[in-house]
Amino acid sequence: MKKTTFISITILLVAGLVLSSCDRQYDNGFIPVDDNPAITVEPPSSGTYKSQIGDQVVVNLRMADNESLRLLRVMRTIYNQADQPIVSLDFFQDVDLEGQVVPEDFLYDIAPVANTSAGPINIEEFFKVRLTFFVIDTKGASDSVSVWIDIVSKDDIQQELFKLDSYEGVTMNNPDKISIAPTPCPDDKSGPVGESNYSLSLNKHLGTNPNVLDLELAIKSEAPFNARFSAAFTSPANDARGIQEVFAYTDETRFNFEKATYTTLSEAFNSANAYFAETDPLVPGQILLVRLPRPTGIPNTYHLAALRITEVRDSLGGNCDYLQFDYLVSFEQ
Repeated sequence: MKKTTFISITILLVAGLVLSSCDRQYDNGFIPVDDNPAITVEPPSSGTYKSQIGDQVVVNLRMADNESLRLLRVMRTIYNQADQPIVSLDFFQDVDLEGQVVPEDFLYDIAPVANTSAGPINIEEFFKVRLTFFVIDTKGASDSVSVWIDIVSKDDIQQELFKLDSYEGVTMNNPDKISIAPTPCPDDKSGPVGESNYSLSLNKHLGTNPNVLDLELAIKSEAPFNARFSAAFTSPANDARGIQEVFAYTDETRFNFEKATYTTLSEAFNSANAYFAETDPLVPGQILLVRLPRPTGIPNTYHLAALRITEVRDSLGGNCDYLQFDYLVSFEQ
């Protein structure tokens, strides 16, 4: 059965702006800049993939230009087991972009035999293939990016250690809400007064024993009676075990929330620029990565979660504030 490895492609075309008038006025001091096109590999890919003979790789790219794009040219280099090139930058395929519907995916089949300008090449395990993509605009300017495909045996294909559960629209309330007068909050999202749902155990989706609470909201105020709702996350469960610096920040350019796996989540956490015991005040659009304290039974591995902040509701002086987010959390298969 053919297995497909997905590495996604999103195309962004930026149209030029044409100004016309019956009585044209020219500004001799303005010279328009013709930027080169740009092409990148889209997250969560890192640009290196493992696959087997008979499999198919789906390459996802992001392309942009201030001119119309004309051509995507794909060149291929094949290396043997000793990392020596058998054929270098050999023409593989042209994709016409001018006036065409740009394909969303570039498919590369790892066939047992590769037809090249040097003749047929038998592809073997532990060969490497480098695909280099050149995007060219209508004025001839270009940019390029390369991806690597390692041809491995079936035993070398790494299986995902853990799966990810997903939750949407999770709400956490202002912790001060439990101490205000018993007047219903005007927005149903904040829940009934007195409900202390300001902490959460991510794997159980409940706020229970402090020793298993992965997240808890902490109000961050610069003055004792600050009317603004400014909340951050702490991790009581990690604190109880003496584990510090469990939070990290990322964004959509480094971590694809929608297509995440445990591998991409782990890579994003381990490559973060810095780690924190407590977050800064949270804002919509942030993506937060969290190391969880639960053991996995596998040395040097741990469960992880990714949170995408979707709403921070400030009741402007009241305590009916809340935070809303979606999250992914790893679990044992």
